[in-house]
Amino acid sequence: MEHLGVKLVFVFITVNVGISSTKRVDSALVRTEYQIQTRLNEIEMAVRDLDNTLEILGKGLSDAKAFQKEMKSEFAELKELLNSRNTIDSSKHDPDIFFVNESTNSTLEVIISTQHELKQNEALGSDKERIQPKRHNSSRIVNRYVQPWLFKPHSKRTAAENVAFSAYLSYMIPHLAIGHVIKCDRTLLNDGNAYNTATGIFTVPITGVYLLSASIDSLKNTHVKVVVDNANTFDLISDSKTQSMEVMSSNTMLVHLVVGQSVWMEQYGNNDGQIISGDEWRYTTFSGVLLY
Repeated sequence: MEHLGVKLVFVFITVNVGISSTKRVDSALVRTEYQIQTRLNEIEMAVRDLDNTLEILGKGLSDAKAFQKEMKSEFAELKELLNSRNTIDSSKHDPDIFFVNESTNSTLEVIISTQHELKQNEALGSDKERIQPKRHNSSRIVNRYVQPWLFKPHSKRTAAENVAFSAYLSYMIPHLAIGHVIKCDRTLLNDGNAYNTATGIFTVPITGVYLLSASIDSLKNTHVKVVVDNANTFDLISDSKTQSMEVMSSNTMLVHLVVGQSVWMEQYGNNDGQIISGDEWRYTTFSGVLLY
């Protein structure tokens, strides 16, 4: 019996040891499985990131090829423009041609440099990791900077469109009533013949923006306005404190005028004004010029 009991105890211990070993193995397998699954997840994420990167690089490569094609087209257009310029160089006597200047040459260098960069990029083959060239909008470069400088006619007005007058009063007016029109009777300039020395009125021949200027000189309190069709535009005031105090006043204004309007100088506010001027002392003047 004693011998049998010893055997039973040995078998019990052996079974317990086996069970403990199995549990340890199972636990190790669970840990290993978790670690493998974690690594698989990391690998899957890395593959997705790599796919996204390849997609971005592929799009960049496609854009680079499209840009290269665009640049080749623009480069051909530019060469055609330069050939046209070389043809025109033999006619430099024509004042209506505006030739390429240093700024144009600088722009051409940018385009040529970009073209060279694209050729180098093409020589690298189909490597998706190659550096994409800096993007220049070649159409904008040619249209904005090059083309306008190759052919740009001068925007000169014809002689018939030039309008300018400058007149002065060749005599004194000792007594000037309200509403008296000051008629500057001598002209130094009257391009367009729009100023009338007999009436002192400038009749607008072309609609546009004009610079108008006037001046007066007096020993009395004298108020003069420059009017457009009876509407006051600007004023000249000579307020003399005494009969021996001579005061000169002038004013200048930019005004938009329409064809057919009349412009003149007129006394207002004082029924006993005075104007000092003459051939020798041209103090009272009236001028105007069409700007644009």
